[in-house]
Amino acid sequence: MFRFSVIAHEDIYLKDYETVRELTDGLRMYFDFYNHERPHQRFGTYTPAEVYRGDDALQEAA
Repeated sequence: MFRFSVIAHEDIYLKDYETVRELTDGLRMYFDFYNHERPHQRFGTYTPAEVYRGDDALQEAA
């Protein structure tokens, strides 16, 4: 679950979007990055997408 403060500090405040369209597009890109590219300590440095899919690499690491 996303917390607004994390999103705000990592994206919204840094980008200072001027329109709703820019905000929507920017958040779409942020969530894609967050879920597919950004490793998380909580998941043993895997991305949320890798954990959700149960990638083969996760099975080998276990």
